[in-house]
Amino acid sequence: MSSSNTVSSEILTNTLSSPTSSSLVHCLTLNRPKALNALSASMILQMTDIIKRWDEDPQVKLIFLRGNGRAFCAGGDVKGKYIYEVYMARMMGFFSSSLNSSSYFYEK
Repeated sequence: MSSSNTVSSEILTNTLSSPTSSSLVHCLTLNRPKALNALSASMILQMTDIIKRWDEDPQVKLIFLRGNGRAFCAGGDVKGKYIYEVYMARMMGFFSSSLNSSSYFYEK
């Protein structure tokens, strides 16, 4: 069984569940193909919230990321307000010790 969810126009999610077990597989899709899926600070915040929520669910066995269009991700959106947004996020303490990206990459 599959269910789709639009978090925003820039972030899409999809959940696949197994008919024979309680395991879940989640997919997060970056959806800015014209900008080669360059990340804005709001996208980073949304992705962090989503991945943290999925990480806390014991039924989730796999999370995969993909990019819509010809590129997975071009990095930070320097044409937009990315630099300012990241600076403000750091000033507000978003990038604190509670966010450790290496902790998301482990085998359950």
